[in-house]
This record gives sequence, C-alpha cells and structure tokens, in this order.
Amino acid sequence: MIDFWNLFTHSLWIVGAAIVVASWSWLDWRSAARGTGIHGTLAGALRSPGIALGLALVCLGAGLGVAPGWQRVAWLLLAGVLVAISAPEGGVPGAYFELQISEAVVTTVQGDELVVESWHPGRGVEVVRRR
Repeated sequence: MIDFWNLFTHSLWIVGAAIVVASWSWLDWRSAARGTGIHGTLAGALRSPGIALGLALVCLGAGLGVAPGWQRVAWLLLAGVLVAISAPEGGVPGAYFELQISEAVVTTVQGDELVVESWHPGRGVEVVRRR
C-alpha cells in the first residue's frame, strides 16, 4: 500500500533540492557569461528567490517527514519564514522572496560533552558545553 503522506513529504524536499540545483546552475551560467566568476555566483545565490524557495521546501519536507518531535521542530524552525519582497532594480521579472531565519541550532556529542551551537541574528554563534 502506498503511504501518501510519506510520498508527499519526500516530494517536497526533492523538488526543493531540484530548485536549488537549477537556480545554482542558472546563476553559475549567468556569472560566467558576465565574467564575474564564482564571486558573482555566490553574490547572486544570497539574493536568489529560487535558492530561498528551494531551501525552504527542503526544510519543510524534512520537517514534516521525520518521526521524532524534536527533529520535526528543528527542521520547521530552520525552514524559517518565506516573505515576498519587491523585485531588485534591474532584476529578472518574477516573484522574489526572502527567507528569514530566526535561529539555527546544531547539537552534537563530543567525547563526554553535549555541545549545543546556536546562531541568532544580531548575536552570532554561541556554544554551550555540558558534561
């Protein structure tokens, strides 16, 4: 029997990843045509609505598809908020979005310590270690 919820959630992150790859490829092509190289590609990626939308879909698909509650919360928080913005001057016609991330957290175990690394806008990276 087909698990349609699983199919839906995996489709979200796969489509998101495909959008990211296609957007990156287009940005790389455009940068090569303009002669700006990797710097142009990276600068374009930071403002790219395709990259932002693709990453949001990857996080949303991963967040809805995991079983443990804490993993779901982590992925959905990472998905952030996708906000429509006005098109940049001289930009390609179309819809533009900005991905607003309010927090990113990575938790690991290093030796006998629990290490929690968190990032917040304006505060930067904070590291907390617990034995």
